Amino acid sequence: MIPLAEMSREDFISPIVTGTSTHFLTARAAGRRMAEGGSGVILTLSASAVRAYIPGVYVGGFGIACAAIEALTRQLAAELGPRGIRVNCLRSEGIPESWEGVSTESWSGSPAEIEAQVKARSLLARATVLADVGNAAAFLASDRARATTGTVFNLTSGTVVD
Repeated sequence: MIPLAEMSREDFISPIVTGTSTHFLTARAAGRRMAEGGSGVILTLSASAVRAYIPGVYVGGFGIACAAIEALTRQLAAELGPRGIRVNCLRSEGIPESWEGVSTESWSGSPAEIEAQVKARSLLARATVLADVGNAAAFLASDRARATTGTVFNLTSGTVVD
């Protein structure tokens, strides 16, 4: 990635517009449908780029997009809660399975090296995997989390501490 001070407006704004618009449009459609039944759960997705700084790694507008998605989550929770709809966000760290077949030119190393870097930054000395995100999503969508709304569920294995 390119440092913000050297980035074009278009490259900066692209992830912000795409990420927030996608979440907004999907949540709007789901929220309308769920409101008819008086209940439901909407989950949004964010990433550690919203709060973490890694020397030499530039995330451009992506970190800002994640902050906007987390704010959108809170606003949706406030507006849809009275209709019986809960809204929460899942914030994860880089997930090793997602690196398969992806060019790592914008990352600092191979997928295995990136995983090692994530583990080294993590308070739990581990990388978050897809199963972790799936288990958290299943919990948040279940009645076991019925008192949870408007929150960001931190799945970063401790690379970001709230």
